[in-house]
Amino acid sequence: MNQFQCPKCLSNLDTINLQSDSIANGFTNKYLTRSSQVSPKLSWNPVFGAKSYALICIDPDVPSGGEWKHWVLLNIPASLDHLPESEIERNRVWNLDLNGEKYQIIQGRNSWGDYGYGGPAPPKGSGVHRYYFCLYALDIELDSNWQNSGNRNNGNRMMNEIEDHVIACGHMMQTFYL
Repeated sequence: MNQFQCPKCLSNLDTINLQSDSIANGFTNKYLTRSSQVSPKLSWNPVFGAKSYALICIDPDVPSGGEWKHWVLLNIPASLDHLPESEIERNRVWNLDLNGEKYQIIQGRNSWGDYGYGGPAPPKGSGVHRYYFCLYALDIELDSNWQNSGNRNNGNRMMNEIEDHVIACGHMMQTFYL
């Protein structure tokens, strides 16, 4: 397996402790395949000075090379320290209701071309795949009119948008194989 580091996670940045009780012992059927739409709960330590967070879930072990983006989120409010396990809407905006508080989180397209979370679905026999959940604390909120670039997935566009705005980052990794 190749070495992998979450993009834009430089060693001089503060570290976010990202974790998930949902998948700590591996992915269960609830979180598998892109049709399940149930995302795992993720939690992290708040970052002082953050104006928003961005998250991307990447599988760097695609047999044809490259990376497969499973989830792209932007403008996660700085007031949040977790995302609940949730059946994700397949819309550009995820309308999240947490204890009566309503939040709108922008979803980019994953590598299938869908909005929202798509769970692990590696080709049978392709070996172990690593799934990196990369969380970025940003010193900005991205424009709420942020649109797709017209590409099938826009994880790369998100990474370009946050380029000079990452103040802290962290990741967690889980494996899966068929």
